Amino acid sequence: MPRLYLVRHGRADSTGEVYDRLTDIGHRQAELLADYLVSSGVRPDAVYHGTLQRQRETAEHLTRRRPALSNRFQNTETASLNEFTPEFWGAMSRKLSALDQNFAHDLERYLAIRRKGGRRSMVLFLRLTEAIFESWATGMTPEGCESFDAFENRVLTFTEKLLAHKESDTVVVFSSGTPLSIMIARLLGWDRSRSLDWMRYLQNTSLSVFLPGRAGLSPAAINSLGHLPPDLHTLL
Repeated sequence: MPRLYLVRHGRADSTGEVYDRLTDIGHRQAELLADYLVSSGVRPDAVYHGTLQRQRETAEHLTRRRPALSNRFQNTETASLNEFTPEFWGAMSRKLSALDQNFAHDLERYLAIRRKGGRRSMVLFLRLTEAIFESWATGMTPEGCESFDAFENRVLTFTEKLLAHKESDTVVVFSSGTPLSIMIARLLGWDRSRSLDWMRYLQNTSLSVFLPGRAGLSPAAINSLGHLPPDLHTLL
């Protein structure tokens, strides 16, 4: 089994019209992560990232910091690593608002303050998202959206592809909170009921590392932020 480095993307533009791009803070986080990986002697044999802009931009900082590295590894873009879509979140929030007055109230409050950002907005978003995921994982899927089973299966199928790399390989993966939560749960040997447990904790450019041993892969770090100063710790 290979050495796996799993990275969540840098801070995205959660208060703007287009979420799928890094903010200035997100780019700085990605730069510091790239510096940390290079200075730690991480020399990838393969790099994977999703097709989303925020995932791609985060990955690009690794090759930008050390262009010579890009000549030695395979860089692959794959939709297997993509996050749920804003359309899915919106469709689920509308369905739940019609069923749950408390959810509808929280959604109204969140939409009223979303552009301002801040801790209150973040707390409301996470509360709403947890309710959405709970319903999604138990079978609620808006028409035209990806079911949780399909989402989980594509991530787990990709995880098995990662594990098929040679033991001597170093593999770096850039993705988002939900796919990474599913991957980490699988690598830890957790059952399906806990596959989303890490979603609410994985911070921007957090690093989770799994290293091979006699019993398979073992976690060397999960959600590590050692490459960032405290004022650059962000969740959305």
